[in-house]
Amino acid sequence: MPVGLRDLSRQDVKFAKIVAGGSATTSLVAAVTGKKICVVSYYASSSGNTTWVLKSFDGDSTYTDLTGTMTVKGSASSGLSCDWNPDGHLETLAGEALVVTCGSNAVGGHLSYFLY
Repeated sequence: MPVGLRDLSRQDVKFAKIVAGGSATTSLVAAVTGKKICVVSYYASSSGNTTWVLKSFDGDSTYTDLTGTMTVKGSASSGLSCDWNPDGHLETLAGEALVVTCGSNAVGGHLSYFLY
């Protein structure tokens, strides 16, 4: 699919909660055979300083980082977001799940995605 044209065709956008405990890797969107998960927006916050990384997971043992380490700072609730991008901010490898690995504090939020 040519870059920049995903917004010209209707996508079946789905939504998922981001609920991840500290110092753990948590599944956000289950793998679908032969499909990529394309994240078009997200928001996450934490009640304290923490880091998190979104990853593609093959279900066995291989994790592929989709983002660099993102940091949420603050003693009160603070967060970060990526606004809507119809071409997607990131995507998993085909047939892989979307997971998040958190630092010491829990992360919560939501994301929007589609499969293709």
